[in-house]
Amino acid sequence: MRCAPLAHADTWPLQDLNQLDMVRPITKWARVCTTAARAGEYTAMGLAEARNGRPGPAYLEVPLDVMFADTPESTPITAAVAPAAPAPDPDALDAAAAALAAAERPIAIVGSGGHWSHAGGALRELAETVGLPVFSINAGRGVLPDTHEWSFGATLPFGSAFGEALMADVVLVLGARIGFTLLNGAFLRHKTVIRVDIDPAETGRNLPGTHNLVSDVRVFCETLARGWEGGVSPARAAWGDKLREAAQRNRASLVESHAGAADKPVHPFHLVSAIEDIAGPDATLVADGGDVMTWSAMAFTARGPGRLLSISTYLGCLGTGIPFALAAKLARPDEPVFLLEGDGSFGLNAMEFDTAVRHNLPFVCIVGNDGSWGMSRHGQGLMFGYDQHVGVDLGVRPYHEMVRALGGYGEFVDDAGELRRSHRPRPGIRPARMHQRGHRPGDLLTGHPGHGQLRVVLNPRAVLNPQALRHRDPHRDRKGGPGHLHPGSAAASFAGVCPHDRGPCCGLPRHVAPPDRSWVRIGCVEP
Repeated sequence: MRCAPLAHADTWPLQDLNQLDMVRPITKWARVCTTAARAGEYTAMGLAEARNGRPGPAYLEVPLDVMFADTPESTPITAAVAPAAPAPDPDALDAAAAALAAAERPIAIVGSGGHWSHAGGALRELAETVGLPVFSINAGRGVLPDTHEWSFGATLPFGSAFGEALMADVVLVLGARIGFTLLNGAFLRHKTVIRVDIDPAETGRNLPGTHNLVSDVRVFCETLARGWEGGVSPARAAWGDKLREAAQRNRASLVESHAGAADKPVHPFHLVSAIEDIAGPDATLVADGGDVMTWSAMAFTARGPGRLLSISTYLGCLGTGIPFALAAKLARPDEPVFLLEGDGSFGLNAMEFDTAVRHNLPFVCIVGNDGSWGMSRHGQGLMFGYDQHVGVDLGVRPYHEMVRALGGYGEFVDDAGELRRSHRPRPGIRPARMHQRGHRPGDLLTGHPGHGQLRVVLNPRAVLNPQALRHRDPHRDRKGGPGHLHPGSAAASFAGVCPHDRGPCCGLPRHVAPPDRSWVRIGCVEP
């Protein structure tokens, strides 16, 4: 990053700003290079700091007069050489192995540390050798693909086996922060927890592990699998079968519970299911938003490392979707990229569609448009009543017209069947246009990305706010009527107890939307 010339310090030059102090709290390493002769040295230092240990952003600032200064020909530029990945302490590893060997119902939760350490192959070997069900979170999604027999997808209770998995007796946390996205470890207390992280401080944050190991995730998995004795015990084999049956049952119930939803206007579950179907196995899926991203978590499949990107990675909240999609297309230019966004998050970086057009980076963007900041609307409605809300209305805007003006391509559709019938886009090919529909609230916008062209879809339906599941609407609370939330639905899902006393909670969402689309209900599906 460049800054004002050193020679102009304290003279109020144009756009002078103390950038270094601004970025220090959000970077791993931040420096300013004040001498042209050391530019190569500082660049190598920054790359090393960004990559080594726990990866993180590094910031190098170069004043303008230093940037344009001549560099001596003898200036050394050394490549950053990463040190060997740290291995677990042998005694700590033995203790963790003993705990896993004694476990009858173990699970693993792999996070971003698994991704950055390239632990996919080692984690697969460990899961198959031990009989270890694996759930994933953040950038860990896809480290062990969801299609693997020992992979059970995201750490969400909706339509998955995670509700049943909370009955685990041993939980192995691999390179995952136990923070907000894991409820600060609330559901892990009173269990044997094994924490593995490259950052020693992380093993004690919020929920110190029963066994704590400072190690690279890949090295830990390789070492443990290599020294494992006894194979997959009958108890762990039965536990894996139970989770697979639960996953199939809950997924089928989730699909069945939305089977009656009309294709027009498009229900969010139908939308994300259609995207999953038409994207194909080679696509990278990106999700960005609040409510709408929750739906994507229920339907999107993580088929490999870096192939399911979302805002839950701590790298940013709303607005990262389009940048993520651009990066995915640059990384795999011959493969399709599908982005699902909320209308609010779309607006934060919408002009980056111009970047996509200028650099010929076609991708498919689907905007879930309920005309509001949906999660905030539900939060205010559940706290104060849906007749009172402030600052959440966005209105339904013709975002496709903006994309068209920038050189992209977009159209409206309002039928899930029509969306499913659209065939898989291929770079360099522009399929026939779909029928242009009039703009009205609740329409969907879609098109096909050809060479340098983009696609946008609008979805009208309000979507759920999982943070508010344990609340009720105080104004209307009759059984089965607007405002009713199933008793203890969120708490019961995480506790592994069904509100209907039928065993482990399926955690399935049920949605009822009145004409104003402002209300959502969630809970177990009743007989």
